[in-house]
Amino acid sequence: MFEILKSGGIVMVPIIACGLAAVFIIVERFYYFFSIKRRDEKLSRDIENCILKNDFQTAESVCTLADTPCAKVVKNAIEHRKFAERDLKEFIQSKMDLAVPEFEHNLSALSTISNVSTLLGLLGTVTGNIKAF
Repeated sequence: MFEILKSGGIVMVPIIACGLAAVFIIVERFYYFFSIKRRDEKLSRDIENCILKNDFQTAESVCTLADTPCAKVVKNAIEHRKFAERDLKEFIQSKMDLAVPEFEHNLSALSTISNVSTLLGLLGTVTGNIKAF
């Protein structure tokens, strides 16, 4: 294994660093989405029970405790439930647009890492060809 890394040249070090950073981001996002999914499933059941009982105060507190992007949107919708239907839909859409960056956290970094890794691979190929001749 070390022979392969050694034969790859100095460019292998940043390529490996990029690979490790990408794996870290992927694992972190997987863990984040898995935990969000579990909490949102519980939130959905609890909110449904509260709304069927017309207990909006408890529904708001359940959303506060869940502390997920979806819970924040639902909490805002409950707080503004007196709006007209069209206005409420627009309000919820604007809150959903604000929640999207929480889901996309570090994904731009992952994109950058993949582009840089490709260019580093090309640089390694060029330097290898230069050494060969």
